[in-house]
Amino acid sequence: MRNRCECHSHKNGRIILKLFGLLAIMLFVCPPALAVKNYRHGSRDVPKIAITIDDCYDKEVYEGFLDVAKQYGIKLTYFVSGIVIKDDYKALFERTFAEGHEIGSHGYRHRDMLEFTNQQTINELRLFEVAMKQALGYEYKPRLIRFPYGVAGTGAIH
Repeated sequence: MRNRCECHSHKNGRIILKLFGLLAIMLFVCPPALAVKNYRHGSRDVPKIAITIDDCYDKEVYEGFLDVAKQYGIKLTYFVSGIVIKDDYKALFERTFAEGHEIGSHGYRHRDMLEFTNQQTINELRLFEVAMKQALGYEYKPRLIRFPYGVAGTGAIH
């Protein structure tokens, strides 16, 4: 039977592997966004990388990423789909902000927006903001948007 420390250590190891797996996916697999300004890198003179996490549906895994980031002094950007936001996420999101991380919009329903009209895209993004307001108790306007599957159609907001 494992003691509690071994289980916790094993869990952190899995979280670190997932974090690096996500990084590999971001670097090598994700298709470029269409019809929107696409940021692939910042200044090449500054030795930094951005670590972003999409669709973290499991609250325990989300908290695990925060724990690992805190341990190593890493800042994260979460792209959250509004449909997974629950009323009890306020403490989780407040911790995210308090530790210097950012939450961006990943839409509301995590739908492929390639064929969306401008109004459908606006509605999807507004529904995300409504879900965030319900969870936080105040209005939240994300600075960043990552379209699901890395694509947005001609209806994308510029």
